[in-house]
Amino acid sequence: MNTEEKLPFRYVVTPQGQMNYLLGLFSADQQINAALYSQGRIVFELLEQALQLTLKIEPILGCSFVKEEIPYWKRQPEGLEGDNLSVCSITECDDSELENRILLFKKNATV
Repeated sequence: MNTEEKLPFRYVVTPQGQMNYLLGLFSADQQINAALYSQGRIVFELLEQALQLTLKIEPILGCSFVKEEIPYWKRQPEGLEGDNLSVCSITECDDSELENRILLFKKNATV
């Protein structure tokens, strides 16, 4: 039996989780996003493996919110886990593109 079979399929939603869900409906994007900048080489496969391991260590990060009378977090079906799930993407750009993206990000973050 592997580790994933031992994980629960549902997780309790905390009051903070419910508040984050409501905020996501009316204002803020509650998705976890990050933009990384590197002047050196990033080994994309290692980055993706690290994120996959993070989902195994903290499985609630791979869950979706289920809105019911008693809401809960639901793990993704087996078909969306492992190699079939892309958890990140990489985009190469020159410095001027990066500067524009950073300015846009800062503008959107200060709303």
